[in-house]
Amino acid sequence: MRRDGFISVEEIIARMVGNLEDGRRLREELSLLVWEDVVGKAISRHTSPQRVISGIMTVNTDGSAWAQELSLQKEEIKKRLNARVGFDLVKDIRFRTGAVRSQGSDSKREMPSPQEDDCRTAQDIINVIEDKPLAESFGRFLEHELCRQRIRRERGWVKCICCGALHAGKEDMCIVCRQKTFEGSRIRGVKFRISEQDA
Repeated sequence: MRRDGFISVEEIIARMVGNLEDGRRLREELSLLVWEDVVGKAISRHTSPQRVISGIMTVNTDGSAWAQELSLQKEEIKKRLNARVGFDLVKDIRFRTGAVRSQGSDSKREMPSPQEDDCRTAQDIINVIEDKPLAESFGRFLEHELCRQRIRRERGWVKCICCGALHAGKEDMCIVCRQKTFEGSRIRGVKFRISEQDA
């Protein structure tokens, strides 16, 4: 909070999104929504952002020449993406040759319509965003993300006890957290055995 008693929009959004179940994923995927605005239509026709995981954005291109050219521009693209969303989300961008979804293609899966609760929650969150195009894009994304989470819970998905992400397994932890826990215990086990031999 600043001295004059006002809180920045960025801080408000960070608090609200941080309170959602899957806030980390929402913040990361926000950068996918503004891809075309940041790179322009010409580049967007030859690219398709796939995902952002732990700050690393993966983008498919329709040829190795595009992947090479965009790799040379990735620092500028990364800077503009982060400036556009107002968060330092994207730490690196990896371009690869792969399938590129055309804008407005019918190949997208049909998502169920969000319920009133999903729309109301999304509206409450986006009311603080002054940039109207960003607010509309983020609002649509948020409505569908909340709908997706509700459907997953209805289908028996459970919340990971470590990171809070929904996953389809019967275990308490998602596969990422299980892997981290396994690697951590394996490393501790090696250290324990070494110290046991030294004694």
